[in-house]
Amino acid sequence: MTKGITVSYDESNQTLKINIPSNVKFNGSTNYDKISTDYEEQPVPQNGTAIPGPFQSLTTGENIFKIWHGLPLISQGELPRG
Repeated sequence: MTKGITVSYDESNQTLKINIPSNVKFNGSTNYDKISTDYEEQPVPQNGTAIPGPFQSLTTGENIFKIWHGLPLISQGELPRG
């Protein structure tokens, strides 16, 4: 991981927070012809400028991603309530 980048996960609302300082620069990744979109269905550039990893929308500062959009997490052995 690049120095200065912080990552945290909030289990209560299933969000991932990635904080990127202004001095971080991304190198473009290799083209992957079988990967056309990222985790959020954003297009992955195929011209060598793609941000490595599952999120093409990373910017300087705070980036928050909702990781789970389904049912709330439940304890082992517990049944979902409706």
